[in-house]
Amino acid sequence: MHDETDRLFAAGALLHGILDEGALVRGLLLAAHEPAKSLVDVLVGHGLLAGSEQERFSRSLEKRLDDATSEVDRRELLHRLLAQHISEAVERVRDPILRRYLNGDWSKGQGIDGSDGRESCRLLELYRRGGFGEVWRGHEVALDREVAVKQLRAQSLVNDEARRRFLREAQVIARLQHPNIVPIYSIWTDERGNPRYSMRFVEGRTFDEVIQEFHASTSERRCDPVRLNILMSIFLDVCDAVAFAHSREIVHRDLKPANIMVSGFGQVVVLDWGLAKILGGADEGSERPLDENDLSNAPCLEETREGLVVGSPLYMAPEQAAGTNTRVGPATDIYGLGAILFKVLTGESPHQRHAARNAKAHFEDIVHAETPRVRRLARWVPKALDAICARAMEKEPSERYESVGELELDIRRWLVGEPVAAYPEPTRARVARWFVRRRLGTLLCASFLVLTAVLASASMFLVDTHQQVIDDEMHRQIDRSMQSQQKLFQQRMVEIEGDLQIVVRLSSVRQYLDHVLESDNDIRGEEPKTILEDVGQFLNSNRDYRSIGLSLVGRGPDLTFEVMPNGDGVPPSIRQTVLPESIDEFLWECRSLPVATVRMTAWWDESRDPSKAVRLFAVAPLTDPSDAVSIIAFIEADIGLLDLSTHREDLVRTDIYLTDHRGVILASRSDRQAIVPDATTRIEDVVPELGPYYATDLSLVRGDALSMSGENWAARVEPVNNDLFSLDRSLHLAKVRHVAPFLDMIRARRDRVVLTELLLLVGALIVIVVLFWILTPRSNWLRVGATSPPLRDQRKLTG
Repeated sequence: MHDETDRLFAAGALLHGILDEGALVRGLLLAAHEPAKSLVDVLVGHGLLAGSEQERFSRSLEKRLDDATSEVDRRELLHRLLAQHISEAVERVRDPILRRYLNGDWSKGQGIDGSDGRESCRLLELYRRGGFGEVWRGHEVALDREVAVKQLRAQSLVNDEARRRFLREAQVIARLQHPNIVPIYSIWTDERGNPRYSMRFVEGRTFDEVIQEFHASTSERRCDPVRLNILMSIFLDVCDAVAFAHSREIVHRDLKPANIMVSGFGQVVVLDWGLAKILGGADEGSERPLDENDLSNAPCLEETREGLVVGSPLYMAPEQAAGTNTRVGPATDIYGLGAILFKVLTGESPHQRHAARNAKAHFEDIVHAETPRVRRLARWVPKALDAICARAMEKEPSERYESVGELELDIRRWLVGEPVAAYPEPTRARVARWFVRRRLGTLLCASFLVLTAVLASASMFLVDTHQQVIDDEMHRQIDRSMQSQQKLFQQRMVEIEGDLQIVVRLSSVRQYLDHVLESDNDIRGEEPKTILEDVGQFLNSNRDYRSIGLSLVGRGPDLTFEVMPNGDGVPPSIRQTVLPESIDEFLWECRSLPVATVRMTAWWDESRDPSKAVRLFAVAPLTDPSDAVSIIAFIEADIGLLDLSTHREDLVRTDIYLTDHRGVILASRSDRQAIVPDATTRIEDVVPELGPYYATDLSLVRGDALSMSGENWAARVEPVNNDLFSLDRSLHLAKVRHVAPFLDMIRARRDRVVLTELLLLVGALIVIVVLFWILTPRSNWLRVGATSPPLRDQRKLTG
């Protein structure tokens, strides 16, 4: 009768929302160890059901059964009520234990599958031992499979709180069907009434051991990225399991690497749900302290001034250390996950215990001391990952991630190189990530830029090479032109020198010289008409000369006679003339020269046409310096006699200048235009770049020259190489070649070549992109870095 009444109450409690499935299953597991009590009494005794609800149920049942006149009628009425409520309740129940109990197929002491665990499961060997329980390797006979059997340690069997937590752990695991949470197979009591339950056997290492192995090969500033990725994958599996538990309103409260198993094939399971808290459950806040104060890696329940400390001291959240269990919720597990991540990255737990400090001081440090940062212990950890860990371990629960899914999503973002919510990264990192996300496009752009840079460098090299070649060629051409001009000058001067030597050796000139030297009287005033015929004939045969004359110095005032042509058909005439002062000085200097030694100079005749004002004056002494009278023969000619020549070209313009040692232009010629200098026109007025040649006295050093070039021109200036001119009266030759039209043509051709190369390059890149697009699967063009939603978000997406 009690069993039927309990089943009727269970069905009614479920249908009317008085109890949920978890509380009822937990009550059934607790009732298995108190066979003398009914299920309702066990629920009330353990605080899972209010006493007022028990009384209301009893009064309602008695009122319904009062209509029965006999015991048989009461049983029949009870069976009808039971069948009615059971059929409705079973349709809603999902828990296998509760479903079998409502159907009458489960009794106290049986496993979840309905078998007697004492007979169907044999213990083989002790596998692991924890703070309050121990796990044995077992063999399930009926299904011939290896299982793990968990039971309380001997010293914990006498503790009611330990037994209650043990049973609640079984009930919590039974509610959590998840790949990363080990499933429970059955629960039963041994021959002494002690609880046991079997679950899937996971052989492997704890996450703590895996982390220690990782850090054994990790330095302070670098790590193996592949092995770190494996650890992060394990951590994400743990996050999935915890997120699923939170979706079932269960908080683990004891998350740490030692409670996570990793099999040899990478399967990850979260263990030890003994401290789990069912949010909103009837037993919330009903923990009672144990007689243990262990600050090792085992969990503890410790009384404090504020309340009960629940969890592992090396990994617990501040609200756990403070004993404020009313604040314990999903954020507490988020802190625990952050503490596990801290251990993964640093190899150390976040709350280190000092041997000299007691438990109370340790808990106060957790509550009040600064939260440790990962990068203080491991400099290799990226700032984004450090920020994720720091946010998960914020002291205030409201400042942590709002859910495990958000923490998991940030980790996944970091793994694929996406920005994380916990770390506002700099612009440089965002730009780099933008390019990383578009690898193919970035590769093509980089290839294009590299090829463009190569092409630009090649073009610049081509430009520089062309310019250098052009400069060298211009200098070679101007040097050849200068050499040709120098040879022409030499030829003209040799001709003038030879002609003057002829004049000196004319018989009439020699006779006049002897007459002057032999006469004791002053006969210098007599015109030397005897030379007119011979010199006149010589002038007629050399039309390039302006005049030929004799200058007499000594025995009175200086006299100068010159023979000048008078035009076609008119015989030359002789006359006495006055030479410019500069020519007189030049003649006086030449008196000391050996007989018949020729010297030349140039002078301005301002009385003449400007285009013909510059005269070339060649002189040769006829007498020794010791003679009483010095007679000097001279030839006067236009400066154009030296023949300044240029080579006419369509794309090159050449200007040539003849200057004195001061830079005054004596003659010039251009193949495009005539230049008419005057006595004040200097070379730097026309070609400023040649000014330093005259300013630094280079013009006074025989053989020195100055060459230079600009963007569109080349120039060279050098002295006229001839000993007929003294240093202080030397002539200098300057040539300037303007090649702008020629360079424009060369550059236009070069630009066309470069443009053609660029178009070919762009066309090649377009072909490459099209080929990539055709040959690359469409999935490879999706956005790089897309992350999968957390497990619970996937369930929302899939319904």
